[in-house]
Amino acid sequence: MTAFGIVQRRRELGIRAALGASYFGLLRLAAGRAWVLVAAGGLVGLLIAAAVARLLGSLLIGLPPLDPVTFLAVPLSLAALAAMASWSASRRVIARAPSEVLKAE
Repeated sequence: MTAFGIVQRRRELGIRAALGASYFGLLRLAAGRAWVLVAAGGLVGLLIAAAVARLLGSLLIGLPPLDPVTFLAVPLSLAALAAMASWSASRRVIARAPSEVLKAE
């Protein structure tokens, strides 16, 4: 979804590039909005996981319901995956010439 959101904004990024935006400015703009969504989703996910872990705590054998290693490892690995997706999609969209992006639609 992160990469799809960036690809949907390719026309906007093409216009900004045509007006003289820097490569890193475009990269930050494209990935920045994705990171807001990743952070919001991570926070909501952690809250829901904490609530469900307390409810299902009796089913866990040998693990505390709010295991700190799990609650750190899962969001960090998902954030790393989102970073790779947003960086890859941003780079692919920004690498195209602004004239190609504007003609494509």
